[in-house]
Amino acid sequence: MGALVKRLLAPQNGWDPRSIYHVTVMPCYDKKLEASREDFALPGLSVPEVDSSLTTGEVQQLLEKFGYGKLADAASGRADNLLQLLQQSYIKQQQQGQQQQRQLGSTRLPEPCMHSQFGSSGGYAQHIFLAAAQQLFGVQLAAHGQRQLQQPLPFKILRNADFQELQLLNQDGQPLLRFATAYGFRNIQTLVRKIKSGQCEYDYVEVMACPSGCLNGGGQLKPAAGQSAAAWIEQVELLFLQQQALSNSIGSGSAHEEGQQQQKPQYTMEPGVVQLHSEHP
Repeated sequence: MGALVKRLLAPQNGWDPRSIYHVTVMPCYDKKLEASREDFALPGLSVPEVDSSLTTGEVQQLLEKFGYGKLADAASGRADNLLQLLQQSYIKQQQQGQQQQRQLGSTRLPEPCMHSQFGSSGGYAQHIFLAAAQQLFGVQLAAHGQRQLQQPLPFKILRNADFQELQLLNQDGQPLLRFATAYGFRNIQTLVRKIKSGQCEYDYVEVMACPSGCLNGGGQLKPAAGQSAAAWIEQVELLFLQQQALSNSIGSGSAHEEGQQQQKPQYTMEPGVVQLHSEHP
């Protein structure tokens, strides 16, 4: 996000990146070290892409310090629409007509859920699997135009719940795609040994250092007194998936709303999204 804000949106909008203070909220303390690395600074300016990285636990401490029990108790404000900013940036780069820019600028595009598919780490295994199945083999695994799956893809648990596999099979039962998720250092070590011995059969692997993924990150909120870590992770994951489902329902809308939307000018999201994933991964 820091690269997106300071490298792309800042010059497009005439902002001086040195005047932007970019704060991120992350589940992991390692993000602090990552933000301080010199290779994540703007070339020639010595300006970091991310100025400060807070963990969710630190955010909770700040809320309590200023007398708030939870984030919902603090004053709310309207956030910028990231997808609309990207779309405006794309149009400027393509030097399209001023009338189209004015029209887009006065129309608030729907803000989609910016995470990928269902999952507790915000990874891209399911998203890339869907795209690869469609683009490489012509297999459509999600309804056309549907932003999110309504349920996770059928991962198969291997050694443990933190090492799972997902396959796309042909009519003869032979694998066309083999994806895996490996969470926690023990599973990562198993994966590395397979790679070194030339026995890794996967086309794509999503790797996370923490067992159970980012919801179990070192900077996350801790279990209440007397609550087990496993029960806490299960509770947090349930809340996370409920939020994803809520985002999906808001994104899809009712049949009446969809009928109304069809009467309005429709703007494709694809150019800005393609720019985001191809030029600013």
